[in-house]
Amino acid sequence: MGRQPGDSAGPHRRLGPDVRHEIVTIMLLTRAVTDAVDVGPDSRARLDQLLSPGGARP
Repeated sequence: MGRQPGDSAGPHRRLGPDVRHEIVTIMLLTRAVTDAVDVGPDSRARLDQLLSPGGARP
């Protein structure tokens, strides 16, 4: 038997509205901090990582 469309296993499971809201909030806050004048180059590089399509990687 194959997976059903509603199965949560696998890399393409659906995100609930709460998780989606949290992700959008993080992205918006990251953008706001990116525009701050008192953010150093290391922090700015980390923010760029958070906003990149690949996601947050150490």
